[in-house]
Formats: sequence, structure tokens, C-alpha cells
Amino acid sequence: MRPIHFVVLVATGVLSSWLADACSSPANETSFDTVAPTATDIVAVQVESLALEPDSSWPAGFGHMFRGKIRVLKHYRGSGRFETIRYRNTNCSGLRIDVGGIYFIATNSQMPTIELDSHNPPVVAMTGFFTFDPQRVLKLSHTAQRLDAALRGDGTFALTTDASRAWMSTFDPPPPVPPPGDNP
Repeated sequence: MRPIHFVVLVATGVLSSWLADACSSPANETSFDTVAPTATDIVAVQVESLALEPDSSWPAGFGHMFRGKIRVLKHYRGSGRFETIRYRNTNCSGLRIDVGGIYFIATNSQMPTIELDSHNPPVVAMTGFFTFDPQRVLKLSHTAQRLDAALRGDGTFALTTDASRAWMSTFDPPPPVPPPGDNP
């Protein structure tokens, strides 16, 4: 066997086992529910912008790194000063974070950047019709009311629903953007 063929064969074996292992366990779609009870901070945020970020820690073509500028709408627990989120979408797992979207995040981060593991994201999407009126979302949302109850001790932190999981799916198209001037 020629040395080059041997190198290609070994590289293929090593990379294929690495990829198989990376996708071997399903994403934890209810990570928020398990992280929130002990998280130092639980915040409601609205995403103001998203950008691709250079990422040399993974081979080219295996994912994209995103950085999003966020605005904290409400501190449910803690008082951390958060300004950005950062996450990677790969062939095996990913998050659909939309600009303008409102999300609950449970974190123990002490930094202004919240690092989200897209395979285990402690995030719940706030679904609803008033994403351009965040205070109305936080006031009327059934999920926000359930979080308030859990923090008072009158409920559980099991906030993740089929609808919130579907809202974060990378397999569905993003929500429609309203035409300019139609914002309340």
C-alpha cells in the first residue's frame, strides 16, 4: 500500500469516528428546565443583532459561530450585566435564534457574554404575537407567568413546551418580518 493511501485511510477512519461520536447523543431540548432551579441568573432577553464570527477551533464546514447583541428585558433572578450571547451551530445540533426574538436564559455566567451550548441550551423561546412589544410579552405570556410561579415556589421550572422547542428548530424557516411602519 502506498504511504499516501495509508494516510488517507487512517484520516478517514479517525474523522468518521469523531463525527459519529459528536452526533451520537440527541440534543437536550429541556436543558432550561434542569438548569433554572440552581442558576445564578435567569433573564428575559431580546436579541438585537446577530453576526457570524470567525471560528478556527473547528474544521471548516462543521459549523458556524454566532455572536448576538442582546438587551436584558428583565432579571428574574440575579443581576448579571449581560450584553451578548455566543453559540455554535453544527451539523449535529443548533439553535434558531431570531433577531427581535425574546428568550428566557438560565445561566451561571459571570461575564457579559453568555456562552450557549447548542447541544444543551438553557434557553426557552417566548412565542407569541407581540415580539415588537416586549413588555406585553412578559406581562401576558403563559410561560412568563409559570416562571414567576416557579420562582415563588408555587410551580416547577418545567417551562419547555413543544411550541417553544419548535420555535428554536433550525429545520423550520424563520418567522416573517413585518413591513416597515407596521410596528406598534
